Amino acid sequence: MKFATDADRNEYAQWLHGLAEWRITFTLTFTKIKATGDHRSVSSVVHTTRHLIRLINRGCFGHGAVRKGYCVASLYVVEFGYGGRHPHVHASISLPPDYDYHSMCRLIHEKARKLHSIDQQIHLQKYTDFGWLDYCLKTGSECLIAEDICQANH
Repeated sequence: MKFATDADRNEYAQWLHGLAEWRITFTLTFTKIKATGDHRSVSSVVHTTRHLIRLINRGCFGHGAVRKGYCVASLYVVEFGYGGRHPHVHASISLPPDYDYHSMCRLIHEKARKLHSIDQQIHLQKYTDFGWLDYCLKTGSECLIAEDICQANH
């Protein structure tokens, strides 16, 4: 859905802002497929991002991530800027109770490096306000993978 006005996008971003206590934002870029040299598809990027979030939750909560469904709040937007030749994800996550910003950043880097389709460009920063979400929605809400929005459970 394209937003009719910037105010509509801003209102949607504020709604997303209220879903969780977002603490970290990050941008991930993706490598080309080695065998063909093609850029990754939306389904490939979504699959890899879901897997990364599962790895982050497992790193935070151990077996409780699977057995009890413990997780951090998370959401992400998939974009393919530059004519579809630059697949990347903008994401926001919360912090689990026993983690601070720096330890969570280390965990995200550690888990992302294990996934071969994520490029070495991993940019993390503190979430400050809903402006990040407004920026993420600049191309419309169809880039937001709504079914993967997760509220914290710990």
